[in-house]
Amino acid sequence: MVDKARGDRDYTAAFMLLASVATVAYMPLAVPVLVKGSPPAPGPSRSPCCFSCSCPLAIGTAIQFRSASVASKLQPIVKKATGIDTLLMLVLCVVIYGKAFLGLVGSYAIGVQILFFSVAAVGPYLLGFGLPRGQKIVLSLGMCTRNVGAALAPLFAVPDVDQRAIVMVSFGVLMQAAFSFAAASYFGRRAKIRSPLAWCCN
Repeated sequence: MVDKARGDRDYTAAFMLLASVATVAYMPLAVPVLVKGSPPAPGPSRSPCCFSCSCPLAIGTAIQFRSASVASKLQPIVKKATGIDTLLMLVLCVVIYGKAFLGLVGSYAIGVQILFFSVAAVGPYLLGFGLPRGQKIVLSLGMCTRNVGAALAPLFAVPDVDQRAIVMVSFGVLMQAAFSFAAASYFGRRAKIRSPLAWCCN
């Protein structure tokens, strides 16, 4: 999405590292407060967070540090695999929770998610005072693209969790895909408009 939006790729890596560390540290503390029946100790929810966030990032960082040439060769493969995995996840969400999604119609759930992702997409860009445009794009896309695996993992670790929580997180997969694609497309179009203007001015 950052490539499509013509954002700062180096800043993306720094943002992902910070977001991963913050997720692993914060989620275990927040889940017991937000999800009834979850264990007060952070251990059960921290393990899935570490598995879904920190481990892949640590492996990628180790490969990059060990051999940049190997990392550059693996990058297209990982990118393609991630794209396929994301597509399969979206399809599975519709197949498994399609009927439950229909049950959201007429409730405030859809409106709340639209409001949440709208604020998450627009707010960081507007509040990124002093940052270059490419970095503000990363903040915007990063905040409206949630780590769904990290969100679902603690829920699956809680016995007898309210299925509506899982449905809302799964519906968020579709919402974030739509919002991040729309935001990336918008930023990409703006970049194409700005580039000829900058060339003319120079």
